[in-house]
Amino acid sequence: MMTEKHKYIASLDIGTSKIIASLAYIRPDNQIEVVGLSKKLIKAVKRGIIISIEETVQAIKSTIKDIFEQTGIGINQVNVNISGQHIEMIKKRGSINIKSNDSGIRTKDITDLTDSMYKTPIEDDKGIIQVIPVEYIVDNKPGIINPTGITADKLEADFHIIVGQLAAINNVKKCVKLAGAEINKIAFGPVASSLPVLSNEEKEKGVVLVDIGAGTTDIAVYCDNRIRHIAVIPFGGNTITSDLKEVCNILSPQAEALKVHSGSALAEFASEDETVTIPGVDGRGDVKISKKKIACKIQFRLEEIIDAILYEIESSGFSDKLEAGIVLTGGSSMIKNIDQLIKNKTGLDVRLGLPGNTDNNEKLLELNSPVYSTSVGLLMVHPKNT
Repeated sequence: MMTEKHKYIASLDIGTSKIIASLAYIRPDNQIEVVGLSKKLIKAVKRGIIISIEETVQAIKSTIKDIFEQTGIGINQVNVNISGQHIEMIKKRGSINIKSNDSGIRTKDITDLTDSMYKTPIEDDKGIIQVIPVEYIVDNKPGIINPTGITADKLEADFHIIVGQLAAINNVKKCVKLAGAEINKIAFGPVASSLPVLSNEEKEKGVVLVDIGAGTTDIAVYCDNRIRHIAVIPFGGNTITSDLKEVCNILSPQAEALKVHSGSALAEFASEDETVTIPGVDGRGDVKISKKKIACKIQFRLEEIIDAILYEIESSGFSDKLEAGIVLTGGSSMIKNIDQLIKNKTGLDVRLGLPGNTDNNEKLLELNSPVYSTSVGLLMVHPKNT
């Protein structure tokens, strides 16, 4: 949301297991300071696709109300993420003629060129989510990173256009509108997450952002400070929870708690003798499960996800140019030893990505968690950063 002075911005992270609303103050130095945060658990989204309009609308309304109670500021505009296996990236070149002027290429010229790409013809059942400039060409000279101020007759640019299923996009818009707000900007989840999580140096050297959510695992490959490849793997942390539920014969909330509090991505570090006791339900006896059994099931499923990640890295064509390795984020990236397992399987350096550059106040220290990377990233998608 922006006030009359354009000092505030709000985001809405619509995920498989939760909806997170955030409100931030845009300081004069263009940094954001988060002042409001609300998270609601949901079961209304499946692998990036909204399956219950009513539940999603109610959750959005609830988070917006929470932030108003926290800050006294009403939210009427939000930046929203969209993810899901239906998303793909296409490459297009656009161009505009530059009117003669003493100041050369203006910021408005660059904005006009980018905005024109939202009119790119695509399939009828697809919609454009986000347009990302990759490289500018000025009077047929390529390799220009920032053309502002350059005197020229023609400005061109290569763009990555992220598109998705039109019905899925429209359902997100519908839910936000029914909740009493409007969408300011839409961004692809891992592109938003990369803003607070990846450094410019990592993007330059070559890095893979892996955002492991509840329903999907989103991937974005960067090299030479440009996005090169995106992908959505149609399973994430919920798949592990389902596996534990089945193999241990327990309820879903119990399986989720096992994963989070007692799980490990490396079975070799788990003890067969150490057990976890799950309280029985409806008079049934307690269930004892070894930590070794839990870890074996987690590792098996994670190895499948890692194989899919490796496939996408190879498909990107940049597998040999990833000096900065892999940065993990998302709620399921906090499974114990997951970084070591991925390093063992890929041979790449791995670190956990935290949205820690937001100057949070003490009441919002919880925000510096991979759970909130997308939410914080969406706050950073404001005019001065785009």
